[in-house]
This record gives sequence, C-alpha cells and structure tokens, in this order.
Amino acid sequence: MSANSELHIQLQDYLVYTEQRVDDGEMTYLDAVIAMREEKEFYESQLDIIKGWEENSKDEIEQEAAQYQNEYKGVKFEFRSGGKTFNFKGIKEIDEAKNNLKELESKYQAAWENKQKGLMSVTEDGEELQLPEVSYRKSSMIVKLPKSK
Repeated sequence: MSANSELHIQLQDYLVYTEQRVDDGEMTYLDAVIAMREEKEFYESQLDIIKGWEENSKDEIEQEAAQYQNEYKGVKFEFRSGGKTFNFKGIKEIDEAKNNLKELESKYQAAWENKQKGLMSVTEDGEELQLPEVSYRKSSMIVKLPKSK
C-alpha cells in the first residue's frame, strides 16, 4: 500500500472517529468543527505548496511529458495556454451601460420586494412591472480559526 493511500485512510478514519465521538456525546459539535477545520486548513496549506511547485516547474513538466507523448504511467497530461482577459473599465460607453443596467436591476428588485409586501409596482403608463426570478443560495457557516504560529 502506498504512503498516499495510508494517509487517505488515516484521514478518513480520523473524520469518522470524530463524527462518532460527537454522536456518542464524547465531543461537542463545536469542538468537532474546530478540529476538522484545523485539519482542513492544514491540508489546504499543503495543496497550496503543491500548486506552487507545479506552477514553478510547469515548463520542465511539459518538456518531460512531451518525451512520453503526454502520457506517463497511465496518466495523461494536457497543457493549455492562458487565455485573454479584457478590462473595459474607463470606457465611457460601457460604464454608462453598466450604470443603466444597475438602475434597471434595482428598479425590478424593488418591484419584487414591493410584491412581497402586497404592493404593486407599475410603469408611468400604468403597466405592472415584470418581476425577476429569485433563487436562494444555501446557508453557510463561517468559522475563523486563530492564526497558526
């Protein structure tokens, strides 16, 4: 069994053990969240190290992969160039269009809010404003761990 497999099993065992301790009343939910978030923070920091190394070694990895026709030990490698991004800030026509859009969105959002209060929103001509569709994001929990030393 590889070292990676053993680490995965250990982490899974730890998570299941932590959940079981909560279920058995041996650990509070808050203590479990703190413990799991600390584990998560550790693994995310390790992932950042891996990503940094890959970014710094990208050229060498690409050259070596090319020697194997971009397939090595059953793993396929693909390399893509970065894409273009346009920044339209400061273009008067686009800034004006964005401001107009914001005003329209606010108007229709207010119409939706009014409808929730039993009020009707109408245009100057007396036509009822069309209401936007509303979707809801899932609730979330924010946990701020103290900075590690």
